[in-house]
Amino acid sequence: MTAQDNGQAPPNNADAESAVVGSIVLENDRIANVGRLRPADFYGSHHRLLFAAINDMIAAGTPVDAVTLGEEMERRGQLEEIGGAGYIVEILDSVPHSFNADYYAKIVIEKTRLRRLTQLGRKILDEASDPAMTSEHVRERLLDFDDVFRGDDQADRFTWYTAKELAAGDFKVAYHIPGILAEKIPTILSGAFKTLKTSIAADLHLSLSTGDPFLGKFRVTRPCRTAFMSGESGLSALQSAYQRICSQKGWSLDRVGNFIVTPDLPQLADPSDLRNLERFIEGEGIEVLLIDPVYLALDLNDREGSIFNVGRQLRPLGDLISKTGCTITIVHHNNNSKRCVPRDNFTVLATSAG
Repeated sequence: MTAQDNGQAPPNNADAESAVVGSIVLENDRIANVGRLRPADFYGSHHRLLFAAINDMIAAGTPVDAVTLGEEMERRGQLEEIGGAGYIVEILDSVPHSFNADYYAKIVIEKTRLRRLTQLGRKILDEASDPAMTSEHVRERLLDFDDVFRGDDQADRFTWYTAKELAAGDFKVAYHIPGILAEKIPTILSGAFKTLKTSIAADLHLSLSTGDPFLGKFRVTRPCRTAFMSGESGLSALQSAYQRICSQKGWSLDRVGNFIVTPDLPQLADPSDLRNLERFIEGEGIEVLLIDPVYLALDLNDREGSIFNVGRQLRPLGDLISKTGCTITIVHHNNNSKRCVPRDNFTVLATSAG
């Protein structure tokens, strides 16, 4: 039985909603602190209408205060619907601290998520009770719960910038290896078959872990905790490659820090693998992750020639970078059309000579 069935309202916090609205009216610049909050996130229709009007006014460069907002609501024919001009004054008087606008917004977003989860759970229960429904379908629907937290179901999930914001923003690219490996940008290390891609990736792994120049030539800005998932060569070959590189540098492999490796690969089409990978990155503090080779991490089946299928499976890597701040580099065979990896959203780190 749902909250509505019990006569209870869905999850919401009217005080937080009014506090967000009031904070922005008191200090218009607070609009920048409420993140991805949108009108549809407000449970109260009066708060929803007010927030939409405030957004439009600020976007148009119109100062927002009790008087101008009241005029705008009257122009829209919504003043009585939101409770009249008196309600706007009431909201302003009830704001605890306008500098907490971001915290109030987080409360509103949390309640929105809870409402969506409740709605989704009800739909899944209804579908599961349908005799024609399969357990596999219900399992797929359960994955929709992740969308609530990713915000994929939000129509305005894109981050937009005005000309003023773009001009004033600091969007400089930071580098792990200047001119070669940028931070927090998906990257491809590609090459033809048998062109030492795994060995190059191993050298990159060691260089990033220690801060030593990559391939003995390219400066690494600082040591960082780096992980390597290499599923094709096996531990024996990996051990040999690492020991060979360390020997050339005069190191002992067992003394290298910031270093972790596994012969296991994630399946990028499996949501549970992606969640485990995210937990691993955050739990271990991984700053750079290498995946070698990427085609073994993809569910290609009979659709392996489809660039759209591959692109769909690679997209979560971009989401992982956004969530964790980890730089992800994939190793790719570029001479096999059936193992096609689209480069549109990836920076090419290096292409091995054939």
